[in-house]
This record gives sequence, structure tokens and C-alpha cells, in this order.
Amino acid sequence: MSEQQFFDDRMRYLAFIENTNEKSQFCELVFPYIERIRCDQTCVKILDAGTGDGSITTNIIRAFHNYHPNKLLSIFGKEISFKDLKSTLNKLSDRFMEHPKMLVTLTNFKFSEIKQLHKSDKINGKDVKFLEIELSGCNSYDFQKQIMNAEVIKFITQFWGINSNSSGNTQYTNPCVINVFRKDHSRVVFKKCQNTKMPDNFDLIIASQAYRSRSTPERKVSYVIAPLARLLSDSGELLITHSKGGEQINDILKVAFKDLNAFPSLAKDLIYHLQKEPKIDNYHYEYSVPSTYQFKFTDTPTGAPSELFGREIDAKIEALLYFSQITDQEIKTLNRNNEQFLKLRASIRQYPELTFINEFFTIKKLKTIRNH
Repeated sequence: MSEQQFFDDRMRYLAFIENTNEKSQFCELVFPYIERIRCDQTCVKILDAGTGDGSITTNIIRAFHNYHPNKLLSIFGKEISFKDLKSTLNKLSDRFMEHPKMLVTLTNFKFSEIKQLHKSDKINGKDVKFLEIELSGCNSYDFQKQIMNAEVIKFITQFWGINSNSSGNTQYTNPCVINVFRKDHSRVVFKKCQNTKMPDNFDLIIASQAYRSRSTPERKVSYVIAPLARLLSDSGELLITHSKGGEQINDILKVAFKDLNAFPSLAKDLIYHLQKEPKIDNYHYEYSVPSTYQFKFTDTPTGAPSELFGREIDAKIEALLYFSQITDQEIKTLNRNNEQFLKLRASIRQYPELTFINEFFTIKKLKTIRNH
């Protein structure tokens, strides 16, 4: 496997989400879209295009139940990390207790392959590994035992692996699909959500940090945004958020990495390339005006050391480097230059509150283009 990238390190990822309120701030933006979601169809379909630790997925389910408590929900989650998969599964038992009319499908398919979900037993010549978790009982304790039982763990351990391709990018070793549903609602879920057999018409897709910030706009569009847009239903919306940096973060980065441009392409660049390219499909797409929102490093209580992630200044450095997707090699170079590292620490100390800026924009699928 090629040299690990900083932002692929799970411990640093967990430290970042534990030490900042990014996920909660993003969810606040998503909730109004869930409230306004079109519910005239039998089963509402939502895709979380990268579940991570499952925080956003479970918050989506909570919000959906609040606004649409009696509607059928088919929620898909894409995740390549087996540890994040287990974390997501671990959070589902209470959600099935609250919203029983639900089918959860988790997969490690690429975005461009999701259309093939349930249509074929093979993806790129590899057998698709399927697992169904049928929940019986009437409480979250029973559900939790079944979701994380020995058979499920064995399936994940045996099949949900990753390796690196010739380009150094992570990829699955086996294409996998896990379906989770309640036995006492299975007939309704499968009878009325038959369109889940053709998962190319999602009513809402959430893409949070779904690509690397230093990837080219062409690559972001080709491998992530365009494939996701193709999965939208008529009037479906794709919600996209990614790191922008912000004046404070960019000023600090210049101290340690003078020539680094950590956020080279932003929403306007992506929209430009989407509009310049040939039509994604036979639909019109409407792009929102990009907006920004901020989130902060969560300070420890006065006088309380941050035991889990080290002293606060060190935890802030970790958060800064993770957010900016600094590679291991760049970090090693920084660590070898003690003077630069001390300057970085001094620069961070100038800001009592460490504030990060993300961008947010949406893509909505409109009417079909008619050929004359």
C-alpha cells in the first residue's frame, strides 16, 4: 500500500470529529431539506454518500422521523472503511426502535456503481457479498445484539476489506451490501419500497467531505459529483459540503507551509466544470449560490487537561492538519524543522478560538430535456 495520507488515518479522524462541532453544524443545514423533502411517493429514499462514524446518517433518520413519522424510509449509506461501517451499525438500534418503517442499506460500492446495486451478482468481475440483518424483538437491546452479532462481525471481517490500486487510491477487496430491517415490518418495507431494487432515484443525497480537497475540479466532478447527480430522482437534491479553510486557517497554514494551497478548488470551480461539461444525463440541473458556515474547535473546560487527545495546543494542531488534509510526508518535513514547528504553535496560540470554514451548495435535478 502506498504511503498513508494524513486524512485517511482513523485515529486522527476520530480526534477531529471529537474535538470540533463540524458534524452538528452541517446537520443543522441539512434538516430543513429533510423537512421539505417530497413525500408524495410511497417510500422516501436518501443516500449518505460517506457515512463516516454514522453521526450524520443517524441524525438524518432522527430528523426524518420528526418531520415524517409515518413515512417509509429507505436510507443508503456508502462507506469503504470497515471500522466506520461498524461504528454506523452500532448507532442503528435506537433508530429502528423509533422509526420501524425503515430499510437501511450499507455498501462499499463506488458512486458510479450504486446503480448496479441489486441488479447484478457481480461488479467488475467480483462476486457481490450480501448480508441481510432481520431484526426480531421489540426493544433496542435486542436489536443491538442482532446488528452486532458474531455472524455480522464475521461478514465484515471476511469481506469488507480495502487495499490500494495502482494509483495509490483505496478500493474495496469485495463489493458488499448489508440490508438491515425489522422483521415485523419487512413485508411493508419490501413491498412498498420495491424501487430500492433500482437505486437510481434518490430524493436526497448528502455528500459531506466526499472528496479530497486538493483533487482537481475535473476529478471531483468525474468521480463524485456527476455520478451522484445521476442518482437523483426528479426534483431530487444533492447537498454538498467541503472544506474552504477561512482566513484564520489559511494564515496559520502559511506559517508552516509557505507555498501550500490546501483548498485549490471551491464550489464555483466545481459548478463551472459541471456546466461546461456535456450534459450529465437528459436532465436540467439547478445549482445554488454557494454559501459558507463555520465550526469551531471545542475547548476543554477550564483547568481540565485533554487526556484523550493530548494538550489543547497539540489537539488544535492535529485538527488543523487533518482539516487541511496535510499528508504524512508534509508532516514529517514539518517535524524535522523545529523552528517552523514552533512558529506554527505560536501562531495557533494567537487565536483563542480556532475557527474553520466550510462551503455548502446544492444541485437539484429538474425536468427532462426533450430531444427535437
